[in-house]
Amino acid sequence: MQLTTITQQLADADQQLADSKARLQRVESQQEWRTLSPRQRKRIIVILTKWKGNGLYFNPVSDDNEVHEFANELDSIFKNAGWQTAWAPLIILATGGGVALTEGLELQFPPEIKQHADVEKGLIEVVKIADRHAKIIYKDQQTAGIHLIIGRKRGNITHPN
Repeated sequence: MQLTTITQQLADADQQLADSKARLQRVESQQEWRTLSPRQRKRIIVILTKWKGNGLYFNPVSDDNEVHEFANELDSIFKNAGWQTAWAPLIILATGGGVALTEGLELQFPPEIKQHADVEKGLIEVVKIADRHAKIIYKDQQTAGIHLIIGRKRGNITHPN
């Protein structure tokens, strides 16, 4: 009887260890900062180089260091491809319950982008390389240029209870 109890306790401890390792792995993956692989960078530069001289605004939507590092990486890639870039001021969107925190990337086009369908298509492809779940938004009102909104890493937003 004692051997059965010890065996069960060992099995329980082993399962707890496996569960703890899985939780640790999830936490560690959330703590890793986004970065693009050399292959992704190369693909993006090849696409963007076709339209060098165009411009894009970067809009970090958080004062989070990871957001700014990822935005800096993207900015560097666009510049290496011959694009003109500018940084919009930090945007914090007020909501009824506090601050709206954006996850991932969001590409915002002004109405006149329809006149440049090839650039539009290329930018969508580029943003989807960097974030396959990126949102693509077409603004109704006149806005100054194309904006790339950089939000927090997906899964890193803690929502209040």
